[in-house]
Amino acid sequence: MRLKNFIENLLLSALLVYISVEIHEFGHWLVLWIFGHEPVMSFNGLVQLWDTIPNHPDEWVKIYYPGIGEGWLRLSSLPSNNLEWILMLLAGPIMHPILILVGILFMRINNAFLQKVGVMLVLINGLKFLTNLLSYFQGAIGDYYFIGVYSGIPHIYIVLLFVIVQFLGFAYGIYKSGRLLKEEGASLLISIFLAGIIIITLLSKLNGLIVEGVDNKNPFFMPILGWPLPVLIVNILSLVMILSLYKRSTSPDKLGA
Repeated sequence: MRLKNFIENLLLSALLVYISVEIHEFGHWLVLWIFGHEPVMSFNGLVQLWDTIPNHPDEWVKIYYPGIGEGWLRLSSLPSNNLEWILMLLAGPIMHPILILVGILFMRINNAFLQKVGVMLVLINGLKFLTNLLSYFQGAIGDYYFIGVYSGIPHIYIVLLFVIVQFLGFAYGIYKSGRLLKEEGASLLISIFLAGIIIITLLSKLNGLIVEGVDNKNPFFMPILGWPLPVLIVNILSLVMILSLYKRSTSPDKLGA
């Protein structure tokens, strides 16, 4: 495993893990925005406080779940019916099968960089089937749990549906990845594993700063179309870095190397 190649894979993995997380959150934001609830998003979810009253309660909405507690969501209003809740909650997880499909399509393009991006998207989003199962057995409360609450469908059925879809997409992507996985399999898998740990841990830490900044009405954290400025900046920089890596991969010097 060449160190330079591994570092490049780690950087690309980190960018794609981050972008996958943000596309998941974009799905939630889009549905809430369409229904006029004016959501404010953090790096890894809707800006929210639990068992803590915000500094400006008039800009938040209160919600209560038995066995979970009282929370405050940075919305202008809550979804008005179960269908809105279900659509909003589904809009995040559904992005992962879509990203698997995008990855498979990229793998069919005659470009080595885009093929690698495709394989990584399949691996990153396909391996969600493992984290979904782990989260379920750990009793984690998230999108799938609340889809069950508002739909009346047992939580385990919803988890299994997504696990099956993600596993099938993952298996197909691995089957079609061919030469790249044979040449770089260990490097890709290790870089994705490390990037996942780094990005998820980092976002969990930064999430608290975003919530605090929004709650304190810090001007630097004021939302633009529901996205605090630091989140927008990191999102834009991530896309610019991906485009830069693509441009570098297609430069004459790189092609001739």
